[in-house]
Formats: sequence, structure tokens, C-alpha cells
Amino acid sequence: MATCAILSAEADDPSQRQPTHVHPLQSEIEKNVSKGMDIDAYVKIGDKGVKTSQRQMDDPTGGYAFMNYDAPSKKLYRKNMLIKTIK
Repeated sequence: MATCAILSAEADDPSQRQPTHVHPLQSEIEKNVSKGMDIDAYVKIGDKGVKTSQRQMDDPTGGYAFMNYDAPSKKLYRKNMLIKTIK
């Protein structure tokens, strides 16, 4: 299982905005689906040089900013809700 940490960004169109971490998480996962493995993606915040300062980013809807990709089914999930099937 692959794990990646990324920075957050914001959508340009306010009417299409989701929590700021969703689009970058989805983008990182889509870049790596060709590797054919399950992917867990999350957002870490803190100083890269100081491990003890790093922590997982809180999700505004509760819990942590997190998405996962199931390689066999090619489905992308956020908080156990299907986001999309990646072809």
C-alpha cells in the first residue's frame, strides 16, 4: 500500500469548493493509479525538518484529511464515500 503526504490548495470556483485538501489528494492519487496498488493519501502539516512538529491535518467535517484508492475496483473514496471510479 502506498502512502503520500501533500500540501493543500483551494479550488478556483467558489461554488465548486470542497474542503481545501480534496482536490490535491485526488490529483496525487490519480497520478499514481498506474502503479496498480492501493493508495492511502493524507495531508501532513508541520516543518519538514522537524519530525515532531508534523501532524495529520484535521478535516473540517471531522476526523483527518484522508482519501483512499482501491486498485482492484479502481474506486476512490473519501470518508468511506465513493468519490469516483478512475478508468
